[in-house]
Amino acid sequence: MAEELSVAEKYRRKQAQHLLENLLVETNGGKAVLAFWPVTDDTGREGYVPFEEVLENPEYMLQVMESASKELRAWLEKYGPVARHNCDFDDALCEIGNVAKTWLADVVEAARDDGSSSPAEQVQEDQGPPAC
Repeated sequence: MAEELSVAEKYRRKQAQHLLENLLVETNGGKAVLAFWPVTDDTGREGYVPFEEVLENPEYMLQVMESASKELRAWLEKYGPVARHNCDFDDALCEIGNVAKTWLADVVEAARDDGSSSPAEQVQEDQGPPAC
């Protein structure tokens, strides 16, 4: 019986994780963004925090940006060989940079509800992608 509860509990946790990973909310600008983001707090505990908390916490913002960087690297490893043979790879990378820049600008805009500088804005100013 205890094993059945354990399996049921694991299933419920998996359902909750799926929901948290796919739930979208609309920002002030009308853009849909993930409502909750996976982060690790300062005690090492992993979990999900609301979008607004990511914007307010420089450490969480850094974690999200590092995750985005890892995902881009994975994309490049997966699709890079195909892209190099079937299209102008530099143009493809440029387009990815433009999409990333637009996304980051949207994050900054969403964070500007009180006119203050956000961690995302600081990242954009310091490390924005090169212009194409």
